[in-house]
Amino acid sequence: MSVPGLRNALVKVLRDYAARVELQRGCQGATRGDVRDLLTFHLQSKALSVIVTSETNCSMCGKNSILCPGTHSAELRTFGCGHVAHLSCCLEAERRLLLEPGTCTACSEATRDEAFS
Repeated sequence: MSVPGLRNALVKVLRDYAARVELQRGCQGATRGDVRDLLTFHLQSKALSVIVTSETNCSMCGKNSILCPGTHSAELRTFGCGHVAHLSCCLEAERRLLLEPGTCTACSEATRDEAFS
């Protein structure tokens, strides 16, 4: 018993499947390339120095004059994200919010959650 057009239909299905697999592999390769490029850019931006001037405000208390003697704290923490804060402000936030030491308190989800509650 023979089904007319079955062979041609099966060949078409297999070719379509092969084309779909090839397209998926190409997309996967492009995605990997994009991820690699974005990760490289991210790591390079994190390696940049953070500029601190007398105009820089503490990311936690908002006080400027960060570098002037007799201010809130003489010691500063700078983070790769670009935030700068007094050491005492960071330690207080870490204690209050139970953050891991060295975590940027301004970027922390716990800080954002506290601001909205």
